[in-house]
Amino acid sequence: KDIAEILRLSPTTVSRALRNHPAISRETREAVLKQAETLGYQVSYNIAGENSTRQLRLLVFLRWSAAEFFGLTHETLKGISDVVNLFNAKLIIDFVNSAKLSAAELQAKCEPFDGIIFIHSFKEVQVKSIAQDKPCISADYVYPQARIDVVSGGDIDNFIFLIKHLQKLGHT
Repeated sequence: KDIAEILRLSPTTVSRALRNHPAISRETREAVLKQAETLGYQVSYNIAGENSTRQLRLLVFLRWSAAEFFGLTHETLKGISDVVNLFNAKLIIDFVNSAKLSAAELQAKCEPFDGIIFIHSFKEVQVKSIAQDKPCISADYVYPQARIDVVSGGDIDNFIFLIKHLQKLGHT
């Protein structure tokens, strides 16, 4: 947050720059890394640099109308569950009718959570609004304006291997 305030960037942009996210320009990444070095930033491998006993809280948004695709949804949730178990995290699944919720209403649901997972398609304005404040990932659906990471539902069984690999590389 300190780096974000100094550079007048969002905390999400700073986080992505520190993780070498491809959506962040070279200039922004260099500015963030320089400021991080100036402030003596150290990588923290627990949740947001807080006490490691704190439990990671994840929210899954599942479109209510997507219930007809239960087979794929079941496999996706299984992959997510494997990751949640690995990190001893708390997972809440919220079936929502995205057509009846504004971006602000959907964003309010996210407040107490550390990360958001979208399953099936949502309005891009809703996703973009949330992604400005919270780390987000989408299962199968690309949101070009929101610039969030996407994992293919066909690879959902490999979530656990992906997360372990990223953890070994130092990602949180």
